[in-house]
Amino acid sequence: MSISPTRHWSSREVARVTFGHDINLNRFGAYHASYKDPKSILIAPAPVAAQVVDDDGMDIDDDASLPEILQPSHALDLLHIQVIDHFARLLVELVGRVGGPEVYRDLGAEGGVSASRFAPQWRNQKHYSEWSARDCLEYLTTKKRVAPTSPRVDIFLSKPYSCGGARRGQDWSRKDWEVALGALSQVSDVWGDVSIRESLGVLDPHLKGVFATRMRPTGI
Repeated sequence: MSISPTRHWSSREVARVTFGHDINLNRFGAYHASYKDPKSILIAPAPVAAQVVDDDGMDIDDDASLPEILQPSHALDLLHIQVIDHFARLLVELVGRVGGPEVYRDLGAEGGVSASRFAPQWRNQKHYSEWSARDCLEYLTTKKRVAPTSPRVDIFLSKPYSCGGARRGQDWSRKDWEVALGALSQVSDVWGDVSIRESLGVLDPHLKGVFATRMRPTGI
């Protein structure tokens, strides 16, 4: 038997595919992502990853995972991209926990993903592990609704210009950031998701630090 993991697989995902639901999956760890401190990256981008421990006890990767030319030069833009990527992964984990058989797919004979009779028709084209934050929030809303906000959290967590209303981090006001992340906190509360709640707590001082820094608009 061979397994071809998609991105961001955890030991829990491997165990699920290998053993199905005949074992207690809570014994296996879920995917864990660490935050990057935008100030560290902006000041001294390094091609080789080096882990440091922040004062709050969370590991921070001080690396440049993308070519330097592709990285936003504005602190809010960079933080926004990191927020999107981080919470997209946590939302994918939440969808997997909430959806169960409804979102799991079988691997086809050629290694592709086959349409599942349990899956909603509007998501039959790709495995849920490849969903964006917006996809995940759209799915979760079909199960439990969260009070709408302006801006919508799914738009805020979309890559700049990827859909109507999506923009760069510097183009969102501080109030927009607070409202959108507050809506994400509501999602965490509705589903009892500890990972999202804890990550929001870690993010808060970083966000305050970026907004306390004098910055000029950039076109990158």
